[in-house]
Amino acid sequence: MFKSNLNRGQSQNQQSQKETKPDTGPLRLPQLWEAPTTQNVADLLEKAKKRPGSSVDLPYSVPGCNSLYQLGVVVREGGDPEWTFKTGTLTGLSVKWTLPSIDVLLIYNLISSETSGESSVAIAATDSAYTRSSTGNFTIPETVQEQTVSQNLSTAANTNTDTVRLPVVSQRDSGRMESTQQAALEGDLEKLALPAVLQSLHLGKKGGRLSVAGANGTAEIYFAEGSPVHALTAEFTGDAAVIELLTWQAGKFKFFENELSEETTVTKRLDSLIIESMGFLDQYNYLKAAGLTLESYPKQVYPNLSETQFEQLANRGTGYNLQMQKDFYIEIDDQTNLYDLLVLMPLSRQEWVPVIYNLLQVGLIQISNSAPAPALPAQTAEPSYQIDEAGIQSAMRLLQRPETAVFSYPVLQYFIKQELGRFERDGKAFSLIIFDMMTNRDNNLEFLPPGAVKALLHRINGVKRDMDILAHFETFDFGLMLPQTGAKSAIVVAQRIIERIKEAPAPGLEGADFTVCFGIASVPQDCKTAGGLLCCASEAKKYARRNNLLIAEYKSVENKPQ
Repeated sequence: MFKSNLNRGQSQNQQSQKETKPDTGPLRLPQLWEAPTTQNVADLLEKAKKRPGSSVDLPYSVPGCNSLYQLGVVVREGGDPEWTFKTGTLTGLSVKWTLPSIDVLLIYNLISSETSGESSVAIAATDSAYTRSSTGNFTIPETVQEQTVSQNLSTAANTNTDTVRLPVVSQRDSGRMESTQQAALEGDLEKLALPAVLQSLHLGKKGGRLSVAGANGTAEIYFAEGSPVHALTAEFTGDAAVIELLTWQAGKFKFFENELSEETTVTKRLDSLIIESMGFLDQYNYLKAAGLTLESYPKQVYPNLSETQFEQLANRGTGYNLQMQKDFYIEIDDQTNLYDLLVLMPLSRQEWVPVIYNLLQVGLIQISNSAPAPALPAQTAEPSYQIDEAGIQSAMRLLQRPETAVFSYPVLQYFIKQELGRFERDGKAFSLIIFDMMTNRDNNLEFLPPGAVKALLHRINGVKRDMDILAHFETFDFGLMLPQTGAKSAIVVAQRIIERIKEAPAPGLEGADFTVCFGIASVPQDCKTAGGLLCCASEAKKYARRNNLLIAEYKSVENKPQ
């Protein structure tokens, strides 16, 4: 399942014959996509001996781990090889430790500890045979003992098993780990409504962080002296995030005292936000009672209205954003359901709910849950060949992974390059969604068994358009390439996928705590190259997983790669 690695498994008889004169200058070897083996470390040392005084570096990454790593070695005359280990992200690497040593096995044990979460100092201290080189002690900075989140997310390593266990880690925007202190207040939103919780904190002039987890993902509100100062959900920050959160009617909440935020994104008073959320929730429940779903078909009641007539009727309602109502009304063609309309005109739930509510209230639209009859094609005598659909499907299967029935990772890269070529010609934006699917069992994240993965991917196939490309991304993740689709429309697609895959448990996941994270990037909003798009979407997905978000756009990710 891992990428082929041209740098691994080379035997001595496969290498070129030794030069009579040593090579000069630093050398960076091709990146490995899994942890180096002892043979890789030995080969690295042999190459360094051919380049005395010059560094030879081996970059690598570990599936399921957010960090990048690099092992380098320099061989100087009269001394032991000097090894340097670096770690970091796409933005840059920093030196973790240096060590002069002739012992390849020691180096292998040390770098293995770095990706398994065990302290390198502990490895060297307990394995006394490897604590010294022939030239002196090695030095490792004290920071090596502070294990980062990305190191704790290394895979537990057996590719022959169905699942890989990962420690559950939640890291917020501030970069800190999820609080381990006892919650001062916790409960269930079905028993204690969130407005009552917020008002209680307000009256008590509390300061701290309220964390909420439910079917809609996770959210946080920070309080200072009883007033909300900063809030964020998967889609919103600030006032909009508080209003969105106040509409959640199910989930668990915890309040941690004295966890404060330096950011200030909430500008309105709490009582004003509660009133706005109640009005929004009333409109949303009204539309649900009217039978509105993303599969519903809005229809114009008066297709031939003039703009003036439209404004006169629309102004009889709530007075919500007239221009937005007008733009949405123009998109309605009686043949397109709400989901596809929102892809064409991306609106958040806090925008499209009041728009549709007002149009429905004043009688400008009707809602139908029956698909309209398809328009009859024009009768022509156009000559044509018979399309070999069976042959097409047979050819496509050769490009798919048999265990999932979706395209392989190289095929995804090919289609992204093709779409980039179209963008360079016609300038139409396109987006990439990278996502993972896991379960939480006994406080451990597990990749799903193959049967469940295939069933969920089949559901996603039912959501995407025919021109969208669903494929594997690297080892355990998946990608969905969306031609002619901007980032905001991609968010709507991700939200629809979440609804579809959570409609019913997948086989083998009955009762399991299912979790999914989406990262979104687009051309040209975030980048203008195929490799850049893959990188940006992957970083956004990692950011979503670290922060327990359902969806993250690349533009919201801190420390963006250059």
